[in-house]
Amino acid sequence: MNSKETGISNYLYPTSSVIWTYTLLGGAIGGAVIGFGSVLFEIIFGNSSPMFAMIMGTILFATVGAIIGLVPSILTGWFVSRHRIVIVGVEDYLKLFITGFVMTVLCLMLLITALELQSFIQTYLGTTFNHSNYADTPSGFNSDDILAFLKGALFLGSVGGLSSVVLGKIIVPKVKS
Repeated sequence: MNSKETGISNYLYPTSSVIWTYTLLGGAIGGAVIGFGSVLFEIIFGNSSPMFAMIMGTILFATVGAIIGLVPSILTGWFVSRHRIVIVGVEDYLKLFITGFVMTVLCLMLLITALELQSFIQTYLGTTFNHSNYADTPSGFNSDDILAFLKGALFLGSVGGLSSVVLGKIIVPKVKS
């Protein structure tokens, strides 16, 4: 590809559309996936009204997912557009999945780190200023916490990756062979 073709392909890439679509719909699609799965579980193993539960549960989870998944979806959209990912084959869907997975897990790690830092500051600075013995306070994560984090990261990362693939199927440019 010569420099003229490179300039044209760079100009035609829908950078702002990719970023805005991921931002506005990324978390909502992830929340809808979780909501649909949990409502389906409730219908199979519970005794709720199938149609009403399906609609309301999916809408509720999509709304909550749009709020919670806002930062990971912004980062995913930015990364996809920054690297100008186009869909040529199945391996490009894998790139989208990995991008959504990594961005979601990264945001989860940052959130947990921030919450743990806040807990650390409250625990250790509070006991230091109160002249208490802070050697008696529990510290850090134990193995159960790490296992719970890994399970949560695998689940939420997979939801983020699936959401990224769905949006990639809709908005990311495809190359016809």
